[in-house]
Amino acid sequence: MSKVVTIEQKQTVLNTFNANPSGCFIAINGYENANGEVSNYQLRSGVNYGTIVDKSIEALLEIKAGKTVDKISVQCNVWQNEDGTYTNRKAAGRKLVSIKQDYDVKSIEVQEACDAILQGLQNPREVTTSYDKEAKGLYSMDDDTLYIRECVVINKTVITNGVYPVTATLPVNALKDTIKKMLPVSEYRTFKLETFDSVAINGTVII
Repeated sequence: MSKVVTIEQKQTVLNTFNANPSGCFIAINGYENANGEVSNYQLRSGVNYGTIVDKSIEALLEIKAGKTVDKISVQCNVWQNEDGTYTNRKAAGRKLVSIKQDYDVKSIEVQEACDAILQGLQNPREVTTSYDKEAKGLYSMDDDTLYIRECVVINKTVITNGVYPVTATLPVNALKDTIKKMLPVSEYRTFKLETFDSVAINGTVII
């Protein structure tokens, strides 16, 4: 796997990104995340964040109205007490179990989850991370590492599973996460070009 785009490669990469039109397809092969998962990604570039948020709001309202799904299934880990009740906090005498729960789309839990997600989409938290634009869809930070931004994932193939910490969450919180994953905005991503095998644009390998 490559480690960071070299100084010699950087200008070629910048020129190639600028030469390709917005909406082109990008492939990142052998991309390793912080948890050791290695995957091949196919991306579509030139995606406006405001547009994808608008599409997500539209999709969310359709979910809430029951136009696209009748129920939402949630599976999560919880810490179970001896009496069968559960919590998201570890303590002596509790055991970690996986539970599955189905929610009718018209249930108060789904409606409240949709309202909370809608509030977040319409009034997002202020972003404090600062990037410098290097080329179309390509950015850097203080360490000069390049980041592919303004893109959405259209396909992902996991090559090596990562090692993720075991966590517990209440079903109502897992419900929000599940609904968020149903929205287009969940595929809007940033990729740090640090540990990967290759990057290609429209089928041509550039790194």
